[in-house]
Amino acid sequence: MTTNTAPTETHEPDFPTNWPHGHVAVDRAERDGAAPDLLTSNVAVTITDDTEDECLALDMGETRHFLHSSTARELSNMLLALNGQPVRITVHGVEHRAGGAAARALNKELMTKIKEWNRTAVAAGMPPV
Repeated sequence: MTTNTAPTETHEPDFPTNWPHGHVAVDRAERDGAAPDLLTSNVAVTITDDTEDECLALDMGETRHFLHSSTARELSNMLLALNGQPVRITVHGVEHRAGGAAARALNKELMTKIKEWNRTAVAAGMPPV
C-alpha cells in the first residue's frame, strides 16, 4: 500500500525564495515509467476569497496550492513553454506529474482565472499580471 506524503495544501512562503523557480517549476517528464498523478479530471483553478493571502487556488490531485497571481502567471508561462508535453510540475516543493492533456487543461484553467483576476485587479486600481 502506497501512502501519499504530499500535504493537502500549500501556501506561498512569507518571503520570496528564488522566485519564481523556488515557488513553481515545470520540467519535461523523463520516461522513467512513473505514472502521472494529474489527470484532466483532477486539476482545477479558482479565485480565492478575501480570507486568503493568495489570489488563486490550484487543485492538483489531492493537493490544493495557493498562489499569488504573479506566481500563477509564471507557472502558466512555464507550462506554455513546454506546449502540452508530459511534465513534472513542482509547486511549493510538491511534485506532480501530468501528461500532455492534463498539462494543457491546467494551463487553460490558469489562463482563464488569471484573465478574470486581472479584470478584478484593474477595476480596483491594481496592475494586471
